[in-house]
Amino acid sequence: LYDAALYAETGISERHESETIPEYVDAGMEAVLSEEKDLKIENTTESPLYIEAYINGDEELVCTIYGEETREKERSISFKTETEEKEDSEVATVYEEDAALAAGKTEVKESGSPESTVTLLKIVKEDGEKSDEEEVGASEYDAVSRIVSVGTKTDDEKTKEALKEAVATQDQETIERAVEQARNSKGQER
Repeated sequence: LYDAALYAETGISERHESETIPEYVDAGMEAVLSEEKDLKIENTTESPLYIEAYINGDEELVCTIYGEETREKERSISFKTETEEKEDSEVATVYEEDAALAAGKTEVKESGSPESTVTLLKIVKEDGEKSDEEEVGASEYDAVSRIVSVGTKTDDEKTKEALKEAVATQDQETIERAVEQARNSKGQER
């Protein structure tokens, strides 16, 4: 609905961003709704607006805003974002045991992201030429840790315990040594 309101160029008097960069839409293009957070759209036209929302066959939410078109036919809009990462923001790595992943293997489950500010800009073109660029708003996002799964699936209890102990330290070098030892012991078993 927020995207539909942006493209319809209706007034948006209240919008709340996610705490972290969303995965389902470009950062700055989302609106969070809850009991405490609302999305408020204003009809800034002189005509009534009709909002249609439904779930399509692909189980996607589709929102469309209908009204009288008053904009010039040669006018088009698009959006872009500019991301600024906080200078002192680091992406921490969190290691998790994964009993379904073979011992000696690791897998990045979440790539993580630093604390950042994303500015949403509206670009207006008339007759194919850029005529205006305006800031729609800025969204502040918290850092998200990088999550790495460490495989502990093995019949060798000694290897399994060594991997679990290494993960418990959350120390990259200790975990990498344990993973390498698990790979080597697996090769010797063959």
